[in-house]
Amino acid sequence: MLEFERSDVNMHQSIIAEVKADAMHLFQVVTSASKLTYASVGIGLFIAVLYFKLFFQDSDGFAEDAENTAEMLSTPRWMFWSRRSSYIDCQWSEIKIITWLGISVGCGVLAYYQLPAWLPQVFR
Repeated sequence: MLEFERSDVNMHQSIIAEVKADAMHLFQVVTSASKLTYASVGIGLFIAVLYFKLFFQDSDGFAEDAENTAEMLSTPRWMFWSRRSSYIDCQWSEIKIITWLGISVGCGVLAYYQLPAWLPQVFR
């Protein structure tokens, strides 16, 4: 029993050390980023917030769409006889979430590549 507790403590210590190392790496990445990276991430997050309100209205709407998507993904697509009658709602929920994520990430990526051309004196 004592050996089990020691190995459990060693495992927890190694997990804590790994989390600390990952946190330090994340801190280094965040502090060494360029203005262009910060601006691009900010633009992507801004667009995500704007479109979140447009697509889902509030957090309850997002939660409902996430539940519908998870429910649809838990049923294999070829088992059409076991689908609920609200399968179309589940498909629309999946499309809304994927579209929202795609627009948000796409705007951030496009900002990263277009901002230096639009504002060359700021982003060199």
